[in-house]
Amino acid sequence: MTTTGGRPWAGAVLFDWDGTLVDSRQALLAAWHDVTSRVLGRAWPVEEDDIGVVLSRRGTEVFPSLSDDPAVVQALADAFTPAYERHAAEGVRPFPGAVDLLEELNGRAVAVGVVTSKARARYTADAVRGRMNHLIAAATCAEDVIRGKPDPQAALSVLEQLGVPADRAVMVGDTVVDIRTGRAAGIRSIGVTWGSTPAGPLVEAGADAVVETFDELRAALSTGPLAP
Repeated sequence: MTTTGGRPWAGAVLFDWDGTLVDSRQALLAAWHDVTSRVLGRAWPVEEDDIGVVLSRRGTEVFPSLSDDPAVVQALADAFTPAYERHAAEGVRPFPGAVDLLEELNGRAVAVGVVTSKARARYTADAVRGRMNHLIAAATCAEDVIRGKPDPQAALSVLEQLGVPADRAVMVGDTVVDIRTGRAAGIRSIGVTWGSTPAGPLVEAGADAVVETFDELRAALSTGPLAP
């Protein structure tokens, strides 16, 4: 575990979804490739920078960047959820250790929230499929906010639903966007390296700690002056 300063935390833990609690990378990329091949005639994204965009931003923000034609943008949006569900049904599961950690947090009366750029229909299906929905007290999804991550609106909305102040919470995520979201909301943050981003960029983005395993994450959430 790499610690970059600041004190530990507890009270509420706000998790990113894709790449943090659930392993959905392949299903997401397969859905993007299916939809763009059908609508645009070419598979996208291919380059790592573009892959990083689709793994951390709302589809409603990405679709318009692919075409100036509103009909094409709408076609991409309409086709995406069915394409994702075809791949997710077989390929999206919680990371090993994720469910155990959520159960432990619930048992310790630590509020659990999700801050995701995913549409609610896709998030809900993932949560039910992974048997995690009953462990999450509040979730803010793509269509619930005007401005997506890294704007703090979604994270602050979850905190309001949970009734927990920012200084008693931590944001956990696998991308630079997640860390920036936490910082913008005044929430301490932990970066995880099992998703899409190595430790270096997460530290540079301002993560208070970076962990490599769920055991390290559990330890970070269990110690220090803000622990329950």
